[in-house]
Amino acid sequence: MPLGREKLPVMNAGPVTRHAPPGWHPDPYDPNQLRWWDGTSWTEHRAPAPPASPAAPPVHQPPADALALGLQASLVVAALVSLGLTLAEGWSISVLNRWLATPALIDPSEGAMVAL
Repeated sequence: MPLGREKLPVMNAGPVTRHAPPGWHPDPYDPNQLRWWDGTSWTEHRAPAPPASPAAPPVHQPPADALALGLQASLVVAALVSLGLTLAEGWSISVLNRWLATPALIDPSEGAMVAL
């Protein structure tokens, strides 16, 4: 079969060692060529190397400013929640103190506290 018309198997990646399986590998003397390794030595059979695959598109990452802004927003929300809980706790304690300070009678028949 003439060179160029044969179907080339997928070339093996990496350098060829004495233990590499037979197959098409990058030619150690010409990066634009593939060369057949018979399992023990290079043969004279060569073929053009396939074109390099295009580089993978860059992974989109938000700019550092957006990350800093998100962190700041998270801190503001945490501070507001903390403030809200503190105020709610203070309000409930003041209501409880006023209720406890109100004179009350205990109705023994009901066992309930009745505010005056």
